Amino acid sequence: MNKKNANIIFFIFLIISILELLVALKFFNIPDRSIIDTMLVYVFLSLAASFVLTKFVAATVKHKPKEEVKIIYKNFDTEKANQELIEKKSSDKATKVAANFMKGLHDIQDKEKFTETVLIRLSKVFHIVQGIFFLYDPKQDYFYTSNTFAFYSPDTDKKFKTGEGITGQVAKNQKFLLIDNVPDDYITIVSGLGEGTPRYLAFLPIIHDNKTVGVIEFASFHKFPEPTDKIFINIGQQLAPIVNKFV
Repeated sequence: MNKKNANIIFFIFLIISILELLVALKFFNIPDRSIIDTMLVYVFLSLAASFVLTKFVAATVKHKPKEEVKIIYKNFDTEKANQELIEKKSSDKATKVAANFMKGLHDIQDKEKFTETVLIRLSKVFHIVQGIFFLYDPKQDYFYTSNTFAFYSPDTDKKFKTGEGITGQVAKNQKFLLIDNVPDDYITIVSGLGEGTPRYLAFLPIIHDNKTVGVIEFASFHKFPEPTDKIFINIGQQLAPIVNKFV
């Protein structure tokens, strides 16, 4: 029983009291001057009974306790989430660019043709102005020039061992290296339009089974597209099994 039901009982009790009053007036000939007093007594008794009944109901009804509202603050690092999203987009872009770059290269069986095609494709896709493709010779234990692109030098047959010079260090460390703001006297590009010094120089190691089987050195006047390291590393990984076949 709730408070609403107790109030309903009160009104029923009141109506019964009035009916009893009317019956008493009719059958017991209660004097008229006593009507008001009698009604007051019945109303008072009804109110008193309702009050007691309501209090009793309120005291006995079990109220369901309110559930506590629990607020949980999750430690959400927005900056980290944004960085992860950026890295994912960069990785997806690198994979797509590398896949387009590798189209048809697996079908080339000739070593010279393969290295030449790679350098020409680098010039078209990444606007390189000069490039050298070095392959490893396991018998002689050094890297030799397999092919060049727009390379003008009396020493066209460049060789180096692992650890010698910048290219040799890249072969040893097996890490992609990008140099910007290249010194004016480091390398000069000669073309029909004159001479110029490229500002961006890259060294891409080709690694197969933890062994460096080749290194590509290339230069550009323009900054390489982002994400530079991911794109070239992805290309190097896909070139590795083909280059290892020629080595």
